[in-house]
Amino acid sequence: MDLSIRRIIYLIFIIVFLALTPIIILYASGYRYNFKLAQLQKTGILIIETEPKGADVFINQNKAARKTPIELKNLLPDDYLVKIEKMGYFSWEKKLKVQSNLTTFANNILLIKKSLPALETAGEIFWLEPIFGGNRYLYNFIDGEESAINIYDRDSLMTKTLFSTKPNYMINFIEWSGNNKKMLVKYNYNNYAFIDIEMEQAKELPKLKAFSFEKLHWDRLNAGLLYGLSKNSLYQINAETEQTKAVMAKYIEDFYILGQNVYYITKTSDGSYLNHQTLENDESIKALRLPNFSNYEFRPAPNNLLLVFDKKNNEMFLANRDVFEKSETEQKSIMQAVKAKEVNWTGDFKGAIFYNDFEIYNYSAENNDLHLVTRVGQEIKNAVRLQNSDYIIYIADNTLNIIELGFEIVNNNFKLAELNLLGRNLFIDKKGKLIYFTGRLGGQSGIFELEIN
Repeated sequence: MDLSIRRIIYLIFIIVFLALTPIIILYASGYRYNFKLAQLQKTGILIIETEPKGADVFINQNKAARKTPIELKNLLPDDYLVKIEKMGYFSWEKKLKVQSNLTTFANNILLIKKSLPALETAGEIFWLEPIFGGNRYLYNFIDGEESAINIYDRDSLMTKTLFSTKPNYMINFIEWSGNNKKMLVKYNYNNYAFIDIEMEQAKELPKLKAFSFEKLHWDRLNAGLLYGLSKNSLYQINAETEQTKAVMAKYIEDFYILGQNVYYITKTSDGSYLNHQTLENDESIKALRLPNFSNYEFRPAPNNLLLVFDKKNNEMFLANRDVFEKSETEQKSIMQAVKAKEVNWTGDFKGAIFYNDFEIYNYSAENNDLHLVTRVGQEIKNAVRLQNSDYIIYIADNTLNIIELGFEIVNNNFKLAELNLLGRNLFIDKKGKLIYFTGRLGGQSGIFELEIN
């Protein structure tokens, strides 16, 4: 080969090398040309993990080469429609943003299992209450012979009757004690009893009948004390001995006790008030004017918060207990208002689900954040947070549904089951795998179980 030709070939190789080397380096460094923007951009990474594993991943409708868990590299900065599918589970879909030189983590994606409700306890069930921190629940069972409170242990599959009365006497659940170890119930008009969960036995409180209490609540910090309101007097009651003493005399609509701290609602001609005083000093009364002139009652809340419900306007107001130390202007601004008539707190009291007939709100106690999750066209009967996840389970009319939290355009909202009749009772087991609810399906009525993961 002629020397001049060889030199030309060498020169071409050098030019090609010099031209391609920067491109190869840029490519190896994660740069790609974005034809949509007509510019070179540093790519990002998308990591997807699901529970359970082994799910198919589609990125903008293109199937990925591997199943979850998966790491997708060299993605141009953009919004990607991610769809995850697995046999026997609902498809999960969401838009995820990939940013330049950053890794987007879509981990802990919980796939919801498709399953059918299974009848666990047959019969007419009036109410159903989970026992905190365990694998047991209490329920009010009614038949032609008795109205009873039964405890069911899912580990041993054993049922035990803790309390019973005549079948025409409805047993009303009132509330749990602050430590969730005692349940207060009312039956046959003014008869009271409490269920001791640790002892698995009931204690009737016959002496309380004579007081005709309008309201009866636990001391939220002392499961040995009850407080009752009767004829404009507030009484302290020893739950074991039923020894009773008056501690306050004034017209009160409702009250909430935290140790020596008494919070109560009063109404005067100029408005409704939330008040605070201590049992040791009845002169140290502090008052906060509530937003509406209405009828209020307290609802359970973490011990650092107060929650009152406006029964007339179906509105709740949430405030820190130190709200009484603020000025009147500050008080109005720091009271969180939500259009809701019911609330369900998470087990750790770090969050809550508020709901009314057609709306569900999610509340984070850690940052005092409240936002609307969804609006539906049917009556919402109950809504609870699925622990350790971003899902809310709710009953709307006669359907059981699950919706994922988030502000994305694509919401994962699935119908889990539809019954002939679905009650208001709803809870999730401590592992977040099973949902329990009451209703009627076909010819079967009672407590149903539904597996979701």
